[in-house]
This record gives sequence, C-alpha cells and structure tokens, in this order.
Amino acid sequence: MLKILFSLLLIVASPLSAKELMTAMTPVAPASNFTLETPAGTPLNLEDYAGKYVLVNFWAYWCSPCIKEFPDMQALYEQLGNE
Repeated sequence: MLKILFSLLLIVASPLSAKELMTAMTPVAPASNFTLETPAGTPLNLEDYAGKYVLVNFWAYWCSPCIKEFPDMQALYEQLGNE
C-alpha cells in the first residue's frame, strides 16, 4: 500500500512542461465579452478579436512556472501569427 501511495505522489508531484499543459481544448460556450485596459490605458474589448485566437494569461513576476511558460507562449504566437 505504501509503495502505491508513494508512486501516486510521484506522479502527482512530477512537473509538467508548459507544452504539455497548453493543449487545445474544445470550448463549451463562447466567452462573455469583457474589456481590459492596456498599461497605457487603452481599452481592449474581447469582441474586437472575434474569430481570432485569444490567450488571456494571468501571471505573477514571482511565479517561476509562469515565467517558464513564456518561451512556449512566444512560440505559439510565432506559429499562429495574426490569425
């Protein structure tokens, strides 16, 4: 029993790469419209990006997994371009 529990803990505790976490998913319903401001104060409205890929990522400067995913997000941006 202890061996099984230890094995499960290793599986749960093993870190996943950002690539493994950033897999495509089928949306259940369209996102509700919302507006955010850029650092310059310009409003960005979700409806302005209808039909395009939108990634909203909430992160913190002290979050090492957040920082580690930046290269994968950059690669995704370069792959998709302005689609």
